[in-house]
Amino acid sequence: VPCRNGTVYTIKNGEKTATCMELSSAPVDAVKAGKALYVASSDKILSSFQIRGKKNFALHMPSPIQSVAHVYDSKTKDSSSVAVALNTGDVRLYYDKVLLHTLSLQFVPVGMRFGRFSREEGSLVMTTAEGGLCIKIL
Repeated sequence: VPCRNGTVYTIKNGEKTATCMELSSAPVDAVKAGKALYVASSDKILSSFQIRGKKNFALHMPSPIQSVAHVYDSKTKDSSSVAVALNTGDVRLYYDKVLLHTLSLQFVPVGMRFGRFSREEGSLVMTTAEGGLCIKIL
């Protein structure tokens, strides 16, 4: 559970465990992808943690992060890829630390979700601050 004080706590069976992950600033969004927890913070950093609390790596983004979504294979649902929406209208797709693709949009997505949309399996659905909806089939 990410908190406003810049700490991510783990809860097991309704109780807070001793494991906590420290961030340099307040978290913006968090998503579990594979065996890692990706946390975007307000100082343009995407951090990856193991579930036990050890920090894997941190990536510095060129602009503030708006949203993070887990991108996975629809059949196995096992992947550690994440899509990161930036304040400039770019959506970056990362596999661990490796940048796979950058998608440039004409709007700033404030929310994203990856999964099945109607009959299409690999769809990235994004919402805008104005209330618009954008669907990209990957």
